[in-house]
Amino acid sequence: MATTYEVLKLIRIVEADTVLPLVVRATATRLRPLAAARPHLVLAGLERLRAEVVPDLAVRPPTLDYARCVTVQTFFVHNASSLVRASFATAADYRAYLLGLGDPATQLALDLSPSGLVTPGRYSWLLPYQPTVGLTAGQLKVLLNNTQDPPYVMFVFTTASLARGGVQIRDPRGIDAVPSVLLQWVPGNVPDEVIDGDLNRAALERIEWRA
Repeated sequence: MATTYEVLKLIRIVEADTVLPLVVRATATRLRPLAAARPHLVLAGLERLRAEVVPDLAVRPPTLDYARCVTVQTFFVHNASSLVRASFATAADYRAYLLGLGDPATQLALDLSPSGLVTPGRYSWLLPYQPTVGLTAGQLKVLLNNTQDPPYVMFVFTTASLARGGVQIRDPRGIDAVPSVLLQWVPGNVPDEVIDGDLNRAALERIEWRA
């Protein structure tokens, strides 16, 4: 559950994004008096505001290859098949297993859930793939402004695979920080970062291991 501090920070992020219409920023401001006593209502209000705003934001077809980096824990909880989750007591156990393999990327591809969805659009933050080539995991952490340590699981989406999956992209806005409570988000913090609709299996080209 979100805290008072978190929802106040999210309100400030939305207010500071001057690309958003004034009415959107004003609506976020009006939620401020509820933050101390009912932060959960503020978060719900911001979620509703995002749902209203996002359909009006301009999208475009991708012209670059993109990547999404997640921790092993995120992969284990949200992307691994039910069989994999049943085979390991914790995400830490799964991480240790991967670290002992010679080719974790191949295993991750085998362990990916067979469901059609890789990541729901509200969490689908992407960065251009090419600048990540050759980076150490530590350098990648800095590029991503990530608070979580490597290793990372990198989903790679090429222009061809994104087109195959019918994915459109757009520039992220302050309101997009709400679903994951991204308190560190500021425009341009991750260079050329984009957000998109649902990322499905058809849009995924491959998985890479960055440790």
